[in-house]
This record gives sequence, structure tokens and C-alpha cells, in this order.
Amino acid sequence: MNTLSKNISKLPFPYFVINNHLEILHSSIPNSPSIKSSSFADYLLIDEDEFTGFLKGEDAEVEMTIQLPHFHYESFYRLYKVEEDSLYHLYCIPLTKQEEHVQKLSKQINKQLYDFHQHMREQKNFFTKTIHLFRDVALSNDYSNNIGKLAAGIAHEIRNPLTTVKGFIQLIKPHLKEIKKERYADIALEEIDRANDIIFDFLNASKPKDDNWEHISINRLITDICTLFESESIMKNVMIQMDLCEPSPYVFFNEKQLKQVLVNIIKNAFEAIEECHEKKGNKYIHVTTSIKNSFFCIALKDNGCGISESGIKELFNPFYTTKGKGTGIGLSVCKKIMEDAGGNLYAESELNNGTIFYVEIPFKE
Repeated sequence: MNTLSKNISKLPFPYFVINNHLEILHSSIPNSPSIKSSSFADYLLIDEDEFTGFLKGEDAEVEMTIQLPHFHYESFYRLYKVEEDSLYHLYCIPLTKQEEHVQKLSKQINKQLYDFHQHMREQKNFFTKTIHLFRDVALSNDYSNNIGKLAAGIAHEIRNPLTTVKGFIQLIKPHLKEIKKERYADIALEEIDRANDIIFDFLNASKPKDDNWEHISINRLITDICTLFESESIMKNVMIQMDLCEPSPYVFFNEKQLKQVLVNIIKNAFEAIEECHEKKGNKYIHVTTSIKNSFFCIALKDNGCGISESGIKELFNPFYTTKGKGTGIGLSVCKKIMEDAGGNLYAESELNNGTIFYVEIPFKE
């Protein structure tokens, strides 16, 4: 032991031998007889049980701030432990100020992430309750009026705090990048954007009814809509084909609402085609028009992934979606637009082979 004491006193860093009761048996700190009679717990700035857990655990090292005589009043160390015959050898390697700063910053960010996680859980619970409330309202006869009031409340109560949370995440993202945890911020920002998209769909569903009806040239409207998707069709290598009846028929309808219906269906067609990653042949969306009895019919066919038989039955129900990030609002709104106008909207589909949407518009004087 005398030889051990002489050798360890030459170490350039604090070294201790302690027993199961944290009593210090040997130390590299020179001229400190009081060290021997003390407990290592006297120098810890963490709970004694927490430190005992480290000794008994499998981890061989830990980083902590401790107070030691003849050293700085408070220093940051990396402690390495070696267990031998019910004794513990502790090697206390001092860390640089920069490492100490990074560790403290990491702890602060972890706390901020925890607080943010708790806040998001509260927001999620609020969202869940609100969605259930929307479903109840959707079953009532006053769906449109009530959903408008609820959507306005949602926008005020959720959108503003989400914007604040998004700002704080963007502020701490550079610090997360320093410790290679920026992905946490990216995921949180993506989820906030998704929540904002859901709110937008709710607000869109609750807009007051527009009674601006007029005579519309169907061929002109369809051509304009397909032109809007021209760049997307080029980027995604999807051919948009039109087979329009001549002469161009005119229908009496609200042009903005009819455009909303057709744009929603074509957007869904692009997404359905994109989901079929294995599709190697021609990708297309085919728009045809025809007259059936007292209805003008627009058929929009794609060769995307298709929809199952059970999915077709649920397709136009509020909040039903087959997309991972969908809200299930768009098609239910389109269905309501068509039915309110005396028309119809329905679909036929075959899984893995594509879908056809039929938009039927009544002829009106």
C-alpha cells in the first residue's frame, strides 16, 4: 500500500480508491490526510444514490461536476471506474471548458426537448378531442354552420401557439446540430407543418357557401386545369390526356367549386401514381367527357395504385384517408359540393391497377 500511495501521488489527475460505502481509502491528492477519513459523497454535486447506481451499473464512465480540495472550486470531470475486490478505482480526468460548455448546453437542450415534448402531448390531446368533436358535428344536420365556428376556434387556439413553438425550435436547431441531434428539430417542424395543413383543410371545409353560379364552358375549364398541372406532369413523367366532346357543352355551376373538385381529384391521381414505385410503364391521367341522360359526365382515370373494395366504401367519409399525411377532408368536401348542386361524385377502382372518378353535373337552365 505504501508503494501504491507513492505511485498514485505522482498522477497528474485526481485518483481515488473507495469501498462500497464510498469511504476514501487512498487518494492521489497530496498532503490531504482529511481526504482519507472522508467520504467521496462529500465532493459530489449529485445525489449519493445516483452515484452509487453508477458504481453498481455496467457503465464504465460518467461525466459530472465535483468539488475537490487543492483543485478548482468546481470542475467538470470524466470519471472512469475499475472494480477490484469490492473496491473501486476512480480516475477523474478533468475536461476542458469547451467540453463542459457543450455538456451543459446538451443538458439544457434535452430539457427544452422534454418540455417541448410535453407541450406537444398536450396539443395532441387537444387535437384528439377536437377531432372527435368534429366527427360528432359531421353527423348533425347543422354540420356546415357548426364546423365553421369550431374551425375558427381551432385556428385561434392552436395556430398561434404552434407558430410560437415552431420559432423556438428553429432557434435551438443550430445547438442541436452541434451535438448531431438536428433530426429531432426537423421531425418536430414537419409535424407542426402537418398540423397547420390539417387546420387549413378544416378552415377550407367550413367556408361559407358561394352562390356565384354561371354558365361554364367545360372544355375550357378542363383545359385550364390540365395546364396548371403541366409542369408537375413533366417532372413526374405522367402524361395528362384529354378526350373532350365537341362542341364544348356549357353547364350552370359555381366555377370555383367545380374547379376545386377537379383539382382535388387530379392531385390525388398524381399521388396515387407516385405511390406505385414499381410501375415501369407509361404513367397517365386520362380525362374524358360525355353526356348521359340529363347529366354531363367527367371521368378522370389514372393507372396508380388503386383503392381496395373496403376503401372505396369509406372514400368520401369525413376524416377517412389512405395517405400517410392526408386529413380525409378533401374528397368529403368535393362530394358535398356535388350533392348540394344536384350532381354526384363516385369512384371505381381496382387495387394496383388504377382508379376512375366520375363527376356528374346536372343540366340546368
